[in-house]
Amino acid sequence: VESDSIAPTYGGEYVVVNGDFRSSSGWTIDLNGASGGSPGITGFSGSVTFTQGSSNSVWLYLYRNITTVSGAHYEVELRVDSTNTNANFRVRVNGVTLMGYGASTGTLGKGSHFADFTATGTSTSIVIQQGGGATVTGQIGHIAVRRVMVKNGRFSHDAAGWTASNGATLTSDSGRLKMVGDTTDYPRATQTVNGLVVGKRYVFVGEGKGSGHSYIITLSGADSGNPTSGWVNVSSFRWTRYFMAATTQLNITLQGSSNNNVTSYFDNMTLKEAMVYDHSSVWR
Repeated sequence: VESDSIAPTYGGEYVVVNGDFRSSSGWTIDLNGASGGSPGITGFSGSVTFTQGSSNSVWLYLYRNITTVSGAHYEVELRVDSTNTNANFRVRVNGVTLMGYGASTGTLGKGSHFADFTATGTSTSIVIQQGGGATVTGQIGHIAVRRVMVKNGRFSHDAAGWTASNGATLTSDSGRLKMVGDTTDYPRATQTVNGLVVGKRYVFVGEGKGSGHSYIITLSGADSGNPTSGWVNVSSFRWTRYFMAATTQLNITLQGSSNNNVTSYFDNMTLKEAMVYDHSSVWR
């Protein structure tokens, strides 16, 4: 019998070589004409420090290409180690600002920050930029990119990838999905995940965050048993579901109760191919 206690981790495989900055191999540095003092991007011993020149303030660039699968979804994590909020960091993917200065994420303070993108080709450009006033410094600890099956399952900054129905309004609130209903019963947020392999085993994990009324997570399609978490009315819960894929598409539905104008919260929706465990004492 499988349980949450032996569920696999959901880290995926990171596709940025030297994303931990223990080596500069593969990274390209562009100081963009910074001058005066000692401008540069230095370190590469587990972190990287960006230093602006004393004569001007420009965007300093650190970039590389990564190998991706066209149409696949990816999650980006940038860990900022410095506390200097005057060091304006941002991450761009194929020329589009994904997080940080100029994006809806705003200023990236100390800690880990997440965003999603869908690859449009087999090679994707990842650019880390830092701006700020003269002599401003900032430090980042790592950048990681991993492939995910559920788009925007972390709800870091918005509700992209999820479709509202039954009068639901979807937004991101403190890194969770906030689903607000109207006078229609059972507001819903749905996403169809493609690319499952028929006959392979998968594990889905989803979290609910309560607000005084019932809510539910439901699967259909590839999980032909049409399972649900059951109606839940608690402050939070975590539902894990193992299944053998019957089709290549899994439908995920997040749903609130029939009360007027209810608000429901959900978080951390993940789907991953599940390893087959042996039943030895190692797992018990």
